[in-house]
Amino acid sequence: MSKDLQNESKTEEIDLGQVFNSIGKLFERFFKFIGIIFKGIFSAFIYFLKAVIDHLLIVGIVVGLAFVVGYFLEKQKPTVYEADMLVKPYFDSKYQLVTNVNYFNSLLAESNYEVLAESFDIGEKEAQKLVSFEVESGPETKNELLKQYDLYLKSLDSTRAQNITYNDFVENRDIYSSELFLVRVKSLQKDIFRKLESGFDSTFSNTYSSEKKTIRDKTLEIKKQVYERDLERMDALQEVYLDIVKKESEKGAAYVNVQGLLPLQQEKSKTWEYELFISEMRIRDSIRAIEQIKVEEDSYYDVLSRFPEVGNESSKLTSKYWFIFPVGAFIILCLIFASLKTLRFVKNYGA
Repeated sequence: MSKDLQNESKTEEIDLGQVFNSIGKLFERFFKFIGIIFKGIFSAFIYFLKAVIDHLLIVGIVVGLAFVVGYFLEKQKPTVYEADMLVKPYFDSKYQLVTNVNYFNSLLAESNYEVLAESFDIGEKEAQKLVSFEVESGPETKNELLKQYDLYLKSLDSTRAQNITYNDFVENRDIYSSELFLVRVKSLQKDIFRKLESGFDSTFSNTYSSEKKTIRDKTLEIKKQVYERDLERMDALQEVYLDIVKKESEKGAAYVNVQGLLPLQQEKSKTWEYELFISEMRIRDSIRAIEQIKVEEDSYYDVLSRFPEVGNESSKLTSKYWFIFPVGAFIILCLIFASLKTLRFVKNYGA
């Protein structure tokens, strides 16, 4: 019996040893694979540097010539000015804004300056000075994003909300998720931007936004009428209450019953008066809030930051010829060197 137990323990030790050996070999192969990848990347980098160093004179001459050509072409290129306008759309007019910006760019691509001039109520010659239109999400603080994240979680069921983190929410946002939008215009004329503001009015207005605004206004009007009726009832109730208090003071009654519905005790009169006053103030605050919404969101968008009188010179590095040409020339040379190396390898393969 003891021999059988010893044989079983030895068998288990052999099986565990084989398992650990297999795991060790698996990790060894994995690390070898990682090493091969890094070695390949390092070898490719060394071959690249070797090709550049071997042909350093050619690379220097070509890149230098490309820089000189790009510099002179940059000097001859007309100056491009740009300006930004920060807006806050309402009634989902942001969708029309993005659509119209793409439409304006298509007009520029087709050189349809007549329609573009009509859209912004400017001259056709001024329309020809326009270069491009851009729209992107406006600046947002982390607190604003946290508030939007909290509202988004409340719109979901509890089970699904547990699986969505703040980082997931931020990464999956698109341009339509923002409440603020930055409109950027580029032009060859530096003082044209203020003239374009009135033309952007039409970019926020459409049938859907108009209907949504109408529904909002009607809903607010209904709520206001309900609150006003409540105020009328509150006034009537206060008159009844004051009449009761007056009768109490005249008769010295300790207990009065109004139609069997509103029992009042003399010692509690001040408490009821205060509660009626608080209720009236709440209703009036609700009415003021409705009026404030109608005033603040009476249009389809608000301009938080207008276009400046004069635009700034566009100075993006990626748009400069003296930068684009040398980089492009260097990349082309690298491709040529790689192609020659490949052809030489294929030609000598098996020789």
